[in-house]
Amino acid sequence: MVKIPNKAYQSQDLLKNLFLAGQVAGRHLADDPVLLALQITRKLPYPLAQRVGACLGRLPGAGTRALGAQVRGERVFPDDAARLLRENPAERGAAGAHGGSLLSIWQGIQRRIAAEVALGFGVLDWRDESLPTVTRARAAWDAGYVSESIELAERARKSGYASRLRGEALMLTPGWQVPLEKPGTKAPRANQDRENPKLSVLHLLTNSTPATQSGYTLRSQRLLEALLKKDISIKAYTRIGYPVMIGNLTAGAQAQDGPVIYERFLPASLRGTQPQRLAQWAGGVLKKLSELQPQERPRLVHTTTNYPNGLVAQAVARQLGVPWVYEARGLMEETWVSNKKTEVAQSEAESSQRFSLIRNRETELMQRADHVVTLSETMKGLFVERGVAPESITVIPNAVDEKLFDQNLSPEQARAQLNLPAEGFWVGSVSSLVDYEGFDTLLRAVAQLRRKGADVRVLLAGDGVARGSLETLAQRFAEDPAVGEFAVFCGRLKPEQAYIAHQALNVFAVPRRNDRVCRSVTPLKPIEAMALGRPVLASDIPPLAELVHNGMTAPTGLLARAESPESFATALEELMQDDAARAAYARAGREFARSRTWAKNAEKLESIYEKLCGFSHEAPK
Repeated sequence: MVKIPNKAYQSQDLLKNLFLAGQVAGRHLADDPVLLALQITRKLPYPLAQRVGACLGRLPGAGTRALGAQVRGERVFPDDAARLLRENPAERGAAGAHGGSLLSIWQGIQRRIAAEVALGFGVLDWRDESLPTVTRARAAWDAGYVSESIELAERARKSGYASRLRGEALMLTPGWQVPLEKPGTKAPRANQDRENPKLSVLHLLTNSTPATQSGYTLRSQRLLEALLKKDISIKAYTRIGYPVMIGNLTAGAQAQDGPVIYERFLPASLRGTQPQRLAQWAGGVLKKLSELQPQERPRLVHTTTNYPNGLVAQAVARQLGVPWVYEARGLMEETWVSNKKTEVAQSEAESSQRFSLIRNRETELMQRADHVVTLSETMKGLFVERGVAPESITVIPNAVDEKLFDQNLSPEQARAQLNLPAEGFWVGSVSSLVDYEGFDTLLRAVAQLRRKGADVRVLLAGDGVARGSLETLAQRFAEDPAVGEFAVFCGRLKPEQAYIAHQALNVFAVPRRNDRVCRSVTPLKPIEAMALGRPVLASDIPPLAELVHNGMTAPTGLLARAESPESFATALEELMQDDAARAAYARAGREFARSRTWAKNAEKLESIYEKLCGFSHEAPK
């Protein structure tokens, strides 16, 4: 039976969501209307961003043109905007006093825009006292100077922004826990209710499909699907305000993707600071759980990084009197550093107060959790070095759906479905297009081979902040007649199309940079490529080497020196010239992928859950 949604109820949801989004936008407007306007431009879809960026680039004003460059995805802060920021505002103001006041105002606006854009490019010095104080506060926070950013926000008399920064700092304070405003209902311990044949688990998530398509959400979706097949009862709740806060104003109280139902927490209003919102979220979770029958309440709480989720899971589990699992999917402080645009900014961030606070907070939560789940042996080793007991950590790697093994398209057949040329040797990836993925290295390597006469082509499926700069680089190479047009960017694809894109390739590339975050996190997509019978060419860094030389099978591909186009070109040429080696790598990859399925991961998780709960259940016959 199909349930027809109540239109009146949907209208109420929409009005509530509009009010919620408007409330948050109003806070940002009060903080800084210029910043709010700039943030809106940064959320534009890629095709629209290219058109808007081009229009802005043709307008007068160095700040406006710099904004256009940023919207288009360019990676270098324009020289004329940099010169504008170096000007002495006092001298410009004195010159403007002689009949040039409108010009002075215009230049002041342009300098303000240039400063905000420079912050986005990572080249703004928060110590520059000629900048607006609130801009300096944001730049200081972005650089990791927690105490200084709060002081500057207070000096700028932005009480709301200062309060939010103090809240962020409070969450990072060692020992701080989410206060529960109202006590919740205790859940029965597993061994107190033997009549319930199901193990019930609460999952707290940052986001989810279908609203967000990412490696994070796909891992969550696949794990939950596999757990449901084992007849484990799952309650999956996403963070408070999601997905309205990312622009989905039509979101309802629930969203379903296949068998998985995600509960949303969309209150009529959000509290002002992050600690208050975490308390609001935890209270909302406990209220929902109190409405369930005692035997339906969770016997365990499972959450994923980062620390706000961990803090809420800790509070809810504490109130319910049940154990909790912390799934560390990355190193949050390293991820934060990796988003910095320059080596200088990354170095400064690594030595900052914020870096150490995040690192210590994540470590503390792993130590306090009843069990830790992570993605690779590399990550487990890092956590053990930080003081987490090795016996409390289980590696549950990224995996594949068993249905992938049934797909067996040739590269030519897959290209035909994507309307790509059949000829050529294709290398590429299905991935987020972000800087640390290193696809500029791949483009440079392929350009080298094409200059030698090899018909090598690149396919990149996905989107991200680096897409604009990658397309610009490919176009620049294409101006060389010896290289020509060789790269196809097909944007974000639906899952079924993404699998076809995998199969359109002769070689799947993972040219990740040798960044600290890349040396710890194992990506999902290369394992899918192995399941689909494609050899892998990857950077020689620990998590990727762990996949290619896994100790279970023959090598699944080749490794090349990270950030070295020459090394990638050499390895790629070797793969092009040896059909037998590619076939052997593909066979080994499929064999390895069969050991990493979501069904096997669900068995591991079930074992962890039962051990923590002192409970063993059998599915009804």
